[in-house]
Amino acid sequence: MSEANIVNSIRSVDEICGKIKKEFEKYKYITVKIVHQKRSIISNSLQYHWYMELEQQGDQTAAQYRNYCKYHFGLALRAANDEDFAAVIGDVLRKYNYEDRIKLMSFIDVTSIFDRPTMKSYLIAVKDHYTPQGYILTSKDDL
Repeated sequence: MSEANIVNSIRSVDEICGKIKKEFEKYKYITVKIVHQKRSIISNSLQYHWYMELEQQGDQTAAQYRNYCKYHFGLALRAANDEDFAAVIGDVLRKYNYEDRIKLMSFIDVTSIFDRPTMKSYLIAVKDHYTPQGYILTSKDDL
């Protein structure tokens, strides 16, 4: 089993150390993978800012735009950087129709585990998709 955990505070360090200890006590052998340079707070804020702008300009909720973007732009990026995820996600989603696949994005970690370069690619894909359709997505500098 593979599980991603974000460690961004002393509290989360303590929590993950507790999880690691429990897993080790249970299985006696585990592998821990540490990945640096998670996405920045700025890119995270921008992502959610854009979902709100899409909601204001379009006909869906911010959550629906988020799920759409995760499905259409995020899954391929995550699969390209995570072999375990790539091996499973296609088989899992194939069982559902398109509408349900979009809804399922609320429960699948995609952008939350992107590193900075991957998050940048994701944001570019979102902007490249919506800007030609007439949506105006602003950045911090535009506000």
